[in-house]
Amino acid sequence: IQHSFNAWVKEFGTGNKEHQQIIEQCEAFLNAYGLSRFAPLPYDPSSMPIRDLAGYRKRKSSHDDAPLVFYTFPATFEKEIAQGFNARQFA
Repeated sequence: IQHSFNAWVKEFGTGNKEHQQIIEQCEAFLNAYGLSRFAPLPYDPSSMPIRDLAGYRKRKSSHDDAPLVFYTFPATFEKEIAQGFNARQFA
């Protein structure tokens, strides 16, 4: 039994699996739509219309390699990003 348990822990870890699934789902959404459905700030809709706008994105600083920060609309978050999970727990 101990061997089976150790193999299971090695494969899945000891953390909360649901939390990991939530993080993976969010990462998958941002990887798929981060540049196509999140408008850069500042944003001029007339120069770059975005279909199914999910929110906005901006760099943490002016450096090109700075991380992006994503601001998501509540409806997109509840219906798409947190789909299958309790949206309040997800946040």
